Amino acid sequence: MKKVGSVKQGLSTALRRLKNCQIMPCLRWRGIGSDRMGVKKYIRPHVQQMAGYHLEKRTCDIKLDQNETPFDLPEDIKKTILDKIGAVKWGHYPDYRSAELTAKIAEFAGVSEDQVLVGHGSNSLILTLLLASVSADDSVLLPAPSFSLYGVFNQILAAKIDSVALKPSDFSLPVDEILAIYKQKHVQVTILCSPNNPTGNAYSRKNIEKILNAASGIVLVDEAYQEFHQENLTSLLPKYENLVILRTFSKALSMAGFRVGYLIAHKELIAEIQKTCVPYNVNVSAQIAVSEILNYPDLIQKRINTIIAERQYLWLELQKLNKLKVYPSDANFFLMCAPNGQKAFQHFLEAGILVRDVSSYPGLNNCLRFNIGTPQENRHVLQSIKQLDELL
Repeated sequence: MKKVGSVKQGLSTALRRLKNCQIMPCLRWRGIGSDRMGVKKYIRPHVQQMAGYHLEKRTCDIKLDQNETPFDLPEDIKKTILDKIGAVKWGHYPDYRSAELTAKIAEFAGVSEDQVLVGHGSNSLILTLLLASVSADDSVLLPAPSFSLYGVFNQILAAKIDSVALKPSDFSLPVDEILAIYKQKHVQVTILCSPNNPTGNAYSRKNIEKILNAASGIVLVDEAYQEFHQENLTSLLPKYENLVILRTFSKALSMAGFRVGYLIAHKELIAEIQKTCVPYNVNVSAQIAVSEILNYPDLIQKRINTIIAERQYLWLELQKLNKLKVYPSDANFFLMCAPNGQKAFQHFLEAGILVRDVSSYPGLNNCLRFNIGTPQENRHVLQSIKQLDELL
């Protein structure tokens, strides 16, 4: 019996030593042994904590939730685009830098070709710029509320986000607060959306220049809605080497389905940002389609003018409301606040109108956003808004 006891004791000691040696962690790493993390162990910890981008899919007769243009392309232009797409070899890669499209965009924007970087939508270009300029723990300044993906991309890169609240009265930039942060530390990138999404207001050129003068890092100005404001910052590019302008074809130019955007900046800065841009990222169809739509500047301007006229009409009517508050807009959408945002959202759904609930944005509790539709859609929306105002 003594011998058996010694064997058991020796076996227990051996197993205990085995658990403490380097073999067990190696076995666990290969999937042997328990691991409560599951597949998450392969993902960076700060990414695990992110919620990710999510937009609930809903269907309504009138869709006003994504700031899209209400006007599709004319059938003859669509046919021209489809014919050109059908004439190219689909088995060949597109031009890796979208050279022909870059040249047309440069002419359209009034800058040189080496100042333009084209990409698969403006969202991807935000990430491209950040990949080129931001390291983990770098400071990135973001006014809030603003476009949510700015924060998402910086979280992915583990940047330190300095969030500054826009002035609650009119959502203007808190310039003094921003300049105070610049005095305290180096901010690698500042991102300004003007006109701002989701508030709709454009920042004054004077305030943007104050920021450009004081910033030691890049200042990215997202001009996704600049066509509706009809002011832009391209004239400032020769003066500020740290200015980067971001634009898209998804809003005023009716091309959201093709996902094309572009950056404009100092040519040497564009050359550096280009290094982190995925090659061949604008497909053949998108290059052809956007190149073609740029052949119709009169059509583009006519549609922009229609949306601006509709915005003015709606604004005059919306100022007559009693309970609902609507903010002035320089974009193609309005921000509206209600006593109960959820009930207001449901009211529009029941009327067949899909708007965007932006109540989760900082400082926008009970707020909704809706873009300007066709004249017919706008009359229907206005009627629904007035009904809601009377019910409150």
